[in-house]
Amino acid sequence: MIRFATIGSGKIVEQFLTEAKKHPEFQLAAVYSRTPERAAEFASQWGATLTFTDLQALADCPEVDAVYIASPNLCHAEQAITLMKTGKHILCEKPMATTYIDCDGMVLQAHNSRVILLEGMRPLFTPGFRRLHELIPEIGTLRRITAGYCQYSSRYDSYLAGGRPNAFDPRLNNAAVADLGVYCIAPTIALAGEPERIASFCSKLGEFEAQGAAIAQYPGFLAEWRWSKIADSLLPSVIEGEKGAIVIGKWDTMSPLTLCLRGQEPKEIPPEDDTSALYAELDAFITMIKRRGGNEAYLSISLATCRVLDEIAKQNKITFRQTCWNMVVHRDE
Repeated sequence: MIRFATIGSGKIVEQFLTEAKKHPEFQLAAVYSRTPERAAEFASQWGATLTFTDLQALADCPEVDAVYIASPNLCHAEQAITLMKTGKHILCEKPMATTYIDCDGMVLQAHNSRVILLEGMRPLFTPGFRRLHELIPEIGTLRRITAGYCQYSSRYDSYLAGGRPNAFDPRLNNAAVADLGVYCIAPTIALAGEPERIASFCSKLGEFEAQGAAIAQYPGFLAEWRWSKIADSLLPSVIEGEKGAIVIGKWDTMSPLTLCLRGQEPKEIPPEDDTSALYAELDAFITMIKRRGGNEAYLSISLATCRVLDEIAKQNKITFRQTCWNMVVHRDE
């Protein structure tokens, strides 16, 4: 049994706990929140026995083995590094970090502390993504990947009414490319590696990057990414090869999949199973803890994604605050 604590109390944490409660080796031991009242309320709701409002106290708690972090993006690196220093395993919501320096610092601390660090990049754990890997050889030489994640934010109306919700606060590193664009970038890197060059553009609301697009150049093919917090899109994502294409209805869930080979009728490809991505990523994380490894390829994807984020931020003048610059992180050989 792996004893977990959670950081955050938003919708994604509730979705995670709903799935996690189904896992035979998951136990919710503690919750962390900024206020005692919210911590007590959330712990009562989900059956945790311990509550924390002090991060170091959570880090020092011997009754917690692993922590699921779903705080604002800005907080991920500092919280994860603090917790890993005392031996806690970390499952961190995407984006694990918004700068390469922060991501590298997290990875180095995981190495030093000999703990498992994993980014909760859900598309990579879906049954559809496994199936996609199997289908790509059927479409021949790869020529283009077009991936989109455009979702009208539930907080946008509040912003338009004059509020300043966290989802539109640039001080929290919550730019659209960090919250949604990474859903396009990371799976592309998982499928095809890191691109050679990137050209990117965006639209801003004041200083906040609200939507954007990028073209990434690979040897022999292109990847096109589009993301938005201020508009929905009905366009599917597509992987194109010389013999045909794979149409992906929703890129974040990697479903439904349709194989369209030239000269043949489109063929719907059913998923291998109906396991939810949140359950699958938790199961993978617990397996890595028990095996004391297996996360290396995922960390490489996270690092490459952050290098791409750095380039997109540079081209679009998006400011992402770094948080681990004042934390001592070095590689122990």
